[in-house]
Amino acid sequence: MFVGYHRLISATEGFLSSASKRNASTLPASNSNHVIPTEPRNKSSTLVDPAQLDQTLTLSDGRTLGFAEYGSPHGKPLLYFHGLPACRYEIDFHELGLRHGARIFALDRPGMGLSAFQPNRQLLDWPADVKDFTGKLGLVEYRVLGGSGGGPYSLVCAKALPKESLKGVGVLAGFAPLEAGTQGMSLRSRILWNLGRWFSGLGRLYTDWTIVPAAHHPDPKVLEELLAKTVKNNFNETDSSVFEDEKILKHAAKIVRESFRQGSQGYVQECKILTRPWGFDLREIDFPGVRLWYGDNDRHTPIQMARWMADRIEGSVLTEWKGYSHFTFTDDHTEEVYSGHS
Repeated sequence: MFVGYHRLISATEGFLSSASKRNASTLPASNSNHVIPTEPRNKSSTLVDPAQLDQTLTLSDGRTLGFAEYGSPHGKPLLYFHGLPACRYEIDFHELGLRHGARIFALDRPGMGLSAFQPNRQLLDWPADVKDFTGKLGLVEYRVLGGSGGGPYSLVCAKALPKESLKGVGVLAGFAPLEAGTQGMSLRSRILWNLGRWFSGLGRLYTDWTIVPAAHHPDPKVLEELLAKTVKNNFNETDSSVFEDEKILKHAAKIVRESFRQGSQGYVQECKILTRPWGFDLREIDFPGVRLWYGDNDRHTPIQMARWMADRIEGSVLTEWKGYSHFTFTDDHTEEVYSGHS
């Protein structure tokens, strides 16, 4: 699923600049430690031009790829890969991009948002789309960051894209390969994991019966109420409390609505991709300094996944946020909390 706003912004700040080094140091992942990134102190009223949020580009094979663009039009390029279910609306990076001189692109994956469905897609197909996209936009060098379900898409870029173009790779609370196991996952997450792996047809029936009708309903409150009910019934008290904030709930509904714009096929295909073999071994990644950020109380993409991946990606750097979960990344008081652990 999508991940929390404030921690994602914090991780991206550290990814774009060396600002976080003033308050924290990092060690190689093999010496796993808790690193406390900086937190943006001020909320900006700077708004992105709405026209920037609903762009499309025609790839070389004729497919449409949807994307949003944030930040400085002349800044250092960063490509963000959203969670699941999610889309290019997941995070408003505009103020962050302006502050750090970054040009940030959030890409819809095939079958979600504005991106055309790609039959028989595999994880290893994604780097070709990234290469095509960056080439058509004239981006000579760029970095990639994947959140939650987008994490594997960052890692496959590290595996397949040339280092002369790809200058940084980051994963925030991202899924691990099947071999990492499900230790630390909540019961619901394990059920969904195995449903996507073994019973994708059943998963599609359920999605078409529940989520898609709500996502396509003209009244946005229908989807908001479904999300609120799902969170209350299936998430622990800590995570579910995040969605009691009406703004967060409305934004989550906006993300899910756009994710299912084309129906369920993109989402179901994505579940298959993430819960089946990825087509490469993490030990094959020859990219120095892959960054991993995780909360050690995450029951959706647990810290055990992060440590398993960090042990296999040579030269990677794992940042563990003590006490944080997949959704409490949205807590406005994270800076205050973490200052007590520094």
